[in-house]
Amino acid sequence: MLKGKQKNFKVLKKSLLIVPFLGLLLLLAFTHDKERKSNLAELTPADSYHLINQLVEDSKIDGNLLVTKKDQKIIGQAYGYSDKDKTRPSDSDIIYPVASIQKTFTALLIAQLIEEGKLSYNSKLEDFRPDIARSNNVTIRELLEHTSSYVMPETASQDILKTEEEQIEYAKETTSYTGYHSFFYTNVNYTYLAAVIKQIDGGSYEESIKRRIISPLGLKNTYFWDDLPPTASLAEEIQSDNSKAEIYSEELMSTLLGAGNLYMSVADLATYQEAINHNLLVSQASFDDLTTPQTNPNYAGGYFLAGDGSLVVSGNISTSQLGSSGYVSMLYGNQEKDIVIAWLGNSLPTNSLVNLGKSIYQDIP
Repeated sequence: MLKGKQKNFKVLKKSLLIVPFLGLLLLLAFTHDKERKSNLAELTPADSYHLINQLVEDSKIDGNLLVTKKDQKIIGQAYGYSDKDKTRPSDSDIIYPVASIQKTFTALLIAQLIEEGKLSYNSKLEDFRPDIARSNNVTIRELLEHTSSYVMPETASQDILKTEEEQIEYAKETTSYTGYHSFFYTNVNYTYLAAVIKQIDGGSYEESIKRRIISPLGLKNTYFWDDLPPTASLAEEIQSDNSKAEIYSEELMSTLLGAGNLYMSVADLATYQEAINHNLLVSQASFDDLTTPQTNPNYAGGYFLAGDGSLVVSGNISTSQLGSSGYVSMLYGNQEKDIVIAWLGNSLPTNSLVNLGKSIYQDIP
């Protein structure tokens, strides 16, 4: 397994296509409710395990799955390999980039700060970062729901951005403002939210995440891109076109402040969503407020609404065009049923990852 930070990351000379979330595909997945032949009332835990395992195997995807219901494991399974040469089987200790799932961390910190009376969803970005262009026209809620009018070309920087202020400055320099205030999914919204957290909470954004989420939940295998220990086991990105595997660069990771530069194990990811289900990070009222869309009907607080009472977020970060390679992540949570579906992987599935999550959800009795 690859150990620690890769000191010889290849600096990509061309723009990297980052697909943190395919909103259109997600919405189509939720409007197409595939009929399941299973009668859930008659399923045993063993039946559910085998059905879910077969779904993942049929997807021909590499990574780790953990599914729980009421804190009880239904299935925890590693699939495929952690390297392109297929010499290192996947295992539960491997960590992967969570991509856009990190946006839910950022959103939860905003909700905590609102509980503490330090801002509101109607607060203007200008109140905390007047240095950001058009910040007087944008609310915290609009940043959370991607209706701010900001657009950022999601490419790697030429150099590694070493400090959070450098990362915020890069976002400012490369972001434009359209004035439309309609839904447009872009990482810069959550980079600017990270800037707000940094301003209000004192210290760095990373320190706030560690103090408010990672440490309280006892997440032992969760790290930021610039804080990976030498013993960390990282997965390589597997490319379906059989070209050389490339782990994406530190130049890329340094542009994803607040939006997608966190690494986790699948066990930590499931623990995180279980904590949300149990209101351990914010109250139920606060979480409902965070995840009830106000400016966009289908997205709020880092999650898309699944239409079945569940919340889901999926992510992809790739060094090449979607369809040939990519790290993928998915988190599917249902508070009422206390269900968590967590997936972290290093290759793309043959079909939609969100459809896979929905099918897994339908096979949980």
